[in-house]
Amino acid sequence: MSGKPMPPVLLLIAIVAMVVLHREWPVARWVDLPWTLFGLAPMCVGIGLAAWSASLFRKRGTTIRPGFESSTLVTCGPFRVSRNPMYLGMALLLIGIGVLMGSVTPLLVVPVFVVLIHAMFVRMEERMLEAAFGDEYTAYKRRVRAWV
Repeated sequence: MSGKPMPPVLLLIAIVAMVVLHREWPVARWVDLPWTLFGLAPMCVGIGLAAWSASLFRKRGTTIRPGFESSTLVTCGPFRVSRNPMYLGMALLLIGIGVLMGSVTPLLVVPVFVVLIHAMFVRMEERMLEAAFGDEYTAYKRRVRAWV
């Protein structure tokens, strides 16, 4: 993975970008207190989803690091409904942070983050999983959506 920032680094960069956009160019407040607190829900779901997914990788003894060969195809838990629940969890965390901030511009970071993650990691990971697990992964890919 030479030269590419890892997903947690991209997540941190996205959070910093959201804070900067909120402070410098908030454009408009679309929600105020106490309604901004609803942002805690997607944040908690996102953190829980990412943690649950990561724990399944550890239990199965396979790598969580993008670009490293997987030893097991994990299809249980949140992987039954999303092929990328860790990345989905990160996106939900960003949505929650955006809602907590209450202004419009931080939310613009979320689709940029999703597109970058998909282009930089999901495509590569899917090629690697298809090479490693063949028909088993292809069948999984047919029945489970990439994100939701």
